[in-house]
Amino acid sequence: MIIDLTDIEYEYIEVSNISKCNIDAMDIEVDKVHYYILENGIISHNSISLLTQTTSGIEPLYSMFYNRRKKITEGDNSTPDFVDTNGDKYKNFKVFHPKLKDWQKICNNDDISQSPYYKSCAYDICWKNRVILQATANKFIDHSISSTINLPSDVSVEDVKTIYETAYSSGCKGITVYRDGCRSGILINDSKPNKDNSIQYHDAPKRPKKLPCDIFHVSVKGTPYFVLVGKLNENPYEVFAGEDKDNIISKSLKGGSIIKKARGQYCISEESDDEKVIHNNISTYIGEDYEAITRLISSNLRHGCNVNFVVHQLEKTRGDFMSFSKAIARVLKKYIKEGEAVSGEECPQCGEKLIRVEGCVRCKSCSWSKC
Repeated sequence: MIIDLTDIEYEYIEVSNISKCNIDAMDIEVDKVHYYILENGIISHNSISLLTQTTSGIEPLYSMFYNRRKKITEGDNSTPDFVDTNGDKYKNFKVFHPKLKDWQKICNNDDISQSPYYKSCAYDICWKNRVILQATANKFIDHSISSTINLPSDVSVEDVKTIYETAYSSGCKGITVYRDGCRSGILINDSKPNKDNSIQYHDAPKRPKKLPCDIFHVSVKGTPYFVLVGKLNENPYEVFAGEDKDNIISKSLKGGSIIKKARGQYCISEESDDEKVIHNNISTYIGEDYEAITRLISSNLRHGCNVNFVVHQLEKTRGDFMSFSKAIARVLKKYIKEGEAVSGEECPQCGEKLIRVEGCVRCKSCSWSKC
């Protein structure tokens, strides 16, 4: 979209010395028939991104494709596609990112999973890295940095609090958080409700050659086992567990790196130095049955299954407290957020929802507990 400014009426506003302004940010009220432009200043990054067909400011691409809502102005009698809670009317139109279309044309490839944008959009990138990037740039730029941390609809209040506190301690001068679906808004994901209750399939993020891991030691029916939890962006991604009768992994080690050497061959190194290999192939210590269980757990985790749900399923298996599945459940409990609801189960006493508190399933209404 190219706008010819020659025939557009505009008002010239001169700011002689912006350093004398005693406010952190300024806004310009735009009436319904004029455009306002800042000369030697900053024009809206959203407007510029539409003109240049690029991402806006310091943010990544929001989505490869989405629906956009355009507000219907007064006097326009168009039939609205959507009316928000404030009574504002909008028209919907579909948007494909122009650079994605350029890539498809240049590469003669319609498979967007092979494009550089795949798994690299706003909802795919770790928010901590976003905050660090903005804080670094903020050292040399004033408040006018565009950065919105896009979060899923089920994000917790505690997570949002952590983002703001991290941004503040990192030196950011401002930060914006957007929870998906929190307002009826402008940008909406091009996804339809699963009305037929069918299973939704999606790909797991590709495993890097090296993943940081947490190291745990448990006992299964009196036999010592090591449990390695590989993490991608601080989230559990994979699980390895094997007998440790020979003490191949010292109990003093709490973290390390899992490095993929070949198909089915993984070595573990010390956290501080990849050259200090603890063992060249941990798979040799994992029995056939236990390998099947941990592979299925890893597949669930990397495909987006909530760790809370995985733990709940392991806890429901038959066997005593010292069984292999219960031991893995005790390890994975450490990655469940405090106060998170337990899905698929209600309090046997009062019928209310159950939550996890200090690793135990409890009822927040009547204080019933499994522990």
